[in-house]
Amino acid sequence: MVDELQQSLQDGEGRTVVEIGLLVTLYFDGGHEPEVREAVAECFDEYIGLCGRFLKWGRHPRSYAWHELERLPIRSPSEWFRRKKLKADDMWQFYYHGGQQEWDASSYRAYAYGARKWEAEQSGWLSYLSASVPIGWLEDGASDFLELVLGWSRRLQPIHGYGGVGIMESPDLGVAQSEEQTVYAMARRFPGLEVDYPFLHMGYLHGGIKGVNWVTILGDRYVSEVGGLRQLRSSLESDEVSLHEYAGGIVIQAGAGPEIGDVNRQHLPAAYLEVNRALKTVRVREHVRFHGMAGFGSEETLAWLSRFDDQG
Repeated sequence: MVDELQQSLQDGEGRTVVEIGLLVTLYFDGGHEPEVREAVAECFDEYIGLCGRFLKWGRHPRSYAWHELERLPIRSPSEWFRRKKLKADDMWQFYYHGGQQEWDASSYRAYAYGARKWEAEQSGWLSYLSASVPIGWLEDGASDFLELVLGWSRRLQPIHGYGGVGIMESPDLGVAQSEEQTVYAMARRFPGLEVDYPFLHMGYLHGGIKGVNWVTILGDRYVSEVGGLRQLRSSLESDEVSLHEYAGGIVIQAGAGPEIGDVNRQHLPAAYLEVNRALKTVRVREHVRFHGMAGFGSEETLAWLSRFDDQG
């Protein structure tokens, strides 16, 4: 059913406002610590090795202005971390994407934010790393993507995370806001599509996971909160669900490949429902609205987060 979904949308001005891709987002503690920054840089360097030739734009880590990488390369996060002596209360962030123009959505995208020490201690903010690739990555099977998720989880030791088919929006706030209703309509119809705003989520996900998708990453803390690995295995008895352990947590795979479902056809991915039932007790219960102008208001946001509840 993923193949039936239009994977790129343009507006009346010819801008690419939405692309569909395969994403992973990981949330972790200690973004202000040197060893965690180094782990983030290693993950990004791996992404560059796989997808760097497709990236066209990057934001400068200090000015946050867009640079066309072919004309004016900017230092990679690994190089910037080495050169810049960041203090514990210094924030860091980066954003790279493969759109034709700086405002275009792209399924080639990698971005991250490292919370300041005081943000983490006083406000409970997590740090995050998110990256995406085109759906075509699945043509040779799912193993490459799963290995990437497992490798990054070993390095970063995330508190939790998720991965699957997701909606990539324009990095330009104004363009993205103009398409909020479109994104909302897509997400309502296809519940397996991940709607992802890590900068909004990171302030709310210190007390619960965002939800489930094709892959759901749980650090040891949340494995314990759902009763431990043995209890988790017993609650996930379907042959469609696989558990991949790593030192520090577990990756739960809901099905051989990702599904998006279709409410119009009364189809919800059975494996996603099963994983949701097992993890429902540790899902976040409060969250600010996703959209400011239209689409995901407060009620719609909470309804989407619980979209797999009481189904099947």
